[in-house]
Amino acid sequence: QLLQFPDFRSAERAFQLMLQVAGRAGRKHRKGKVIIQTFNPSHPVIQEVLSHDFSSFFRRELRERHDFAYPPFSRLIRITLKHKQPQTVNDAMRLYAHWLKGNLPDQVIGPAVPPVGRVRGYYLIDLLVKLPNHPPSLRQAKQFVAQATTDLHATQGYSNVRVSVDVDPY
Repeated sequence: QLLQFPDFRSAERAFQLMLQVAGRAGRKHRKGKVIIQTFNPSHPVIQEVLSHDFSSFFRRELRERHDFAYPPFSRLIRITLKHKQPQTVNDAMRLYAHWLKGNLPDQVIGPAVPPVGRVRGYYLIDLLVKLPNHPPSLRQAKQFVAQATTDLHATQGYSNVRVSVDVDPY
C-alpha cells in the first residue's frame, strides 16, 4: 500500500522505508532476512529496493517528476478547507475551487478528500495548485488564494470555514 498512497512522493517514501527496514534486519555479524509482500513484484521501486539501486531510482523518479511537472520542477500550494458539517465544507470548496480555476486555469488539481478526511470533528477537503518554478507565478497565485479566502469568508454561510494554506507542502 505504500506505493498506492495518493501523493507524488509515495515512491520515494516506499523506497526509503523498505531500505531502512532492510538495513535494520541484519545487525553486527548476523544476517537478517526481509520479506516484502506485494501484489506487483515487478514494480520498478520493488526491483530497485531488491537491488539497492539508488541511482536508478533517483534517475527514474526525477524523470517522472519532470514529465508530470512535480517538485523540484514546480511549486505546490495545498489548500485545505475544514468545517464540522461535511455538506458545508464540500459546498465551500466547490465555490473556492471555481474562483481559483477562473484565475489559474490548468493549474488547479482537485478538490479531493485527503486520506484522513476527518480530524477532531472537522471534515477536510484539499485543493492543490501546481505552479511553474518562477517567482512571479507564486506571488500571483498567493494573491489569488488570499482573495479567494477573503471572498469565501465574506459569503453567507462560509465565514466559519477554516482555510489552511501550505506552500511547498513537502
